[in-house]
Order: sequence, then C-alpha cells, then structure tokens
Amino acid sequence: GARDTYVDLAGRFPEGPKARAALVRGATLDAYLEDWSALAAIGGALIAELGLAGPRPAARVCVAIAITAACFLVTMQEGLVEVWAPAVAIGLIVLAVAVNSLAYIVAGVATLFLSLIASVAIHVQDPAIVAVALIVFGLGLVVTVVLLIKARPWADSVGVRPALR
Repeated sequence: GARDTYVDLAGRFPEGPKARAALVRGATLDAYLEDWSALAAIGGALIAELGLAGPRPAARVCVAIAITAACFLVTMQEGLVEVWAPAVAIGLIVLAVAVNSLAYIVAGVATLFLSLIASVAIHVQDPAIVAVALIVFGLGLVVTVVLLIKARPWADSVGVRPALR
C-alpha cells in the first residue's frame, strides 16, 4: 500500500530530497493504522536521519517508547496496569543498568510514574487526595531525575551522545 511505497522510496533513495518526507508520511500511516512496531522502526530511522543519534541509540529510544506504550495499551484494556506497569518499569531500569542506556532509564522511570498515576486515578475518588498523590509522585520523579543526573550511569560510553544513549 501507500505506507510501503513511502518506506521503499526512503530506502531506495536515502540521500534523496524526499526521503525524510517519505519516512514522516509512512510514520503517519503507521500511527493511523496503529502498527506500533512499524512506527517504532520508522521512528528510529528518522532519529538517525535527523542526526540526533546513530542507529543503536535511535533504536534504543524507539524500543523504550514502544515498550512503554505497549505496556499501557495492553494493561489498561485488561485492567492489569497496577501489576504489569511496575514490573515493566523495573525491567526497563534493570535493562538500562545492564546496557548502560539513558533511554531505558527514562522510559522505566516514566512507566513507573505513569503506573502510579493510573493507580491513583483508578482507586481514589477524593480530588484532594488525588492532588496530594500527584504532587508526591511528581516530587518523587524530580528526586529520581536528580539522582540519575548525579549517578550518570550512561556516562561511561565514548562516542555516543549521552542524551540519547
């Protein structure tokens, strides 16, 4: 179909003036069709194309986004967000430490934060308690980010932009 034509055009003429536009159009169709794995693949190509990161860091960013999005798409439908989202978050953080990747750390922390927000939204009816819980979770997120910046587990790498590793 049209999506395959756009991706083929970008693949055959990667240096061509219309390659980037073809990738964007293909990504738009993937999003419309809810083909998340294809969208993640095109996202990685676009990140590399824009020069923001090389192939491995671009792929890590896309994989991290895809894992987080898939976690919530599946678990919210099944009502299991409180069980699986924290497990996915911990898995992403463990993977981040194992491969020394900021992208996985950010995705893990974001997944954990979103799972806490989802739990509060599901179980708490009092708006004042919801507000306090969101403030506490937000402060926890800020503290986590500050600790990550101090620890810099991604800083051991050479030749890779730390922001996207």
